[in-house]
Amino acid sequence: TDRIELDIDGELTPVPELVGTKRADVLVLNDDDLTYAISRLDERSTDVALAYVGTINAPITRAVIWASLWNAVRDGLLDPRRFIAAVLGAVPTETEPAIRDRLLLFVAEALSSFLPGSVRAESHDQVLATTIRLAKESVASDADAWRAYTRAFIAEFAARGGDEYEAMVRGFAA
Repeated sequence: TDRIELDIDGELTPVPELVGTKRADVLVLNDDDLTYAISRLDERSTDVALAYVGTINAPITRAVIWASLWNAVRDGLLDPRRFIAAVLGAVPTETEPAIRDRLLLFVAEALSSFLPGSVRAESHDQVLATTIRLAKESVASDADAWRAYTRAFIAEFAARGGDEYEAMVRGFAA
């Protein structure tokens, strides 16, 4: 991990310290969240981040990366299904409740606002299965996580509604 401090001036800002160095797998701007900035990950950083963001030790860096990924979904630059899959893979090991809770809200928003109806059902099923499993796994060990996962799956059931919702909630409660 290397850190370079610089001020951005204009559309392009040269970074002479990086000339001749090996390119990092992920380039994160503003990784300490020292200022308000909307930053974009390049394509390679996006691919690596989607696969490994949950393994980054620094919570603030994870939060900045997740925010960049979410902004890309919101702005139509990242397929919401890739984002949802990354969250579902990383959220079980997220150590910061605020990050976990925000990720679950992002998933709900991605499902309801950014996925075309034709692919929404499959993603709903993945979210439901994962959040139900995580709620059951955390019930005895982490009350906050249990509540977060339970709220997430109830919200997904409510979005779908109907008899399926009622049957699944009863099955979970049993």
